[in-house]
Amino acid sequence: HQKAAEQQQAKLSKAEQECKEAGPGSSTRFISIDLQQTLTCPRLNNQRAYFRKKFNYHNLCIYDLNSCKANCFLWDETMAMKGSNEINSCLLKWIELNKSDGFKDLVIFADNCAGQNKNIYVILNCLRLLHLGDFDSIKIEFMVAGHSYMPCDRAFGSIENKIRKQSTINNPDEYATLIQTATAGGINVVRMAQEDFFDVKALKSLITLRRPKKFLFTEGRTFTLVKTKPWDYHIKNNKGSSEYVNLEKGRKGPPAKTKNKVKRHEPTAPLLTS
Repeated sequence: HQKAAEQQQAKLSKAEQECKEAGPGSSTRFISIDLQQTLTCPRLNNQRAYFRKKFNYHNLCIYDLNSCKANCFLWDETMAMKGSNEINSCLLKWIELNKSDGFKDLVIFADNCAGQNKNIYVILNCLRLLHLGDFDSIKIEFMVAGHSYMPCDRAFGSIENKIRKQSTINNPDEYATLIQTATAGGINVVRMAQEDFFDVKALKSLITLRRPKKFLFTEGRTFTLVKTKPWDYHIKNNKGSSEYVNLEKGRKGPPAKTKNKVKRHEPTAPLLTS
């Protein structure tokens, strides 16, 4: 376990070094993504307010290793939750804001949280980007839980220090200002709108879900997707074992078993019609 953590941390350190040497104009963009602990609003220093219902505010950090710049995507609980749809939507927003830079290869470092990052929906979102021709390749490196320290964590540390020095926070706008000024170089703040959130999970209806045969999906550390194999993802674990998994709709192997066989009606997904 410790060895796997060291391997992933070494990959991140190597990526940071490569970014320093290549500069922001590289054709490969390296980013790390992480969700900060939920922020509550209002934040008041009195006992009565402590036991009152708080308003939850969410902050996803996407740190650009090439430009050494943190980008924080903010939304509240009335707009969306903090699951896989929201994480993928923020990633799509970041790509929309940065695609004019012309990079064609993307490497993502993320934590090992299954509900938000490490799931089939992240893979499908990336495959869709390959189908659209936005990228030549996308690689996702999952860090080991409890044994990783990413650039996002540095940004969160600065944000939390700034918040602690603030006696009261009355509304989300104050949080946005605090986050924006939390570091000496400043943090780019993006306020997510309702139309920025997509139902990425609806993409599952376009594929046949298949499992890796050699080891569990959850044991994968590195996931690689390339445009020359638009229906496949390559999964590799920390022991060096790897394989391609094909998701093209049809009978090409045993489908993955699902625990919940109740048909659910998903909301309309703008992703499917864009």
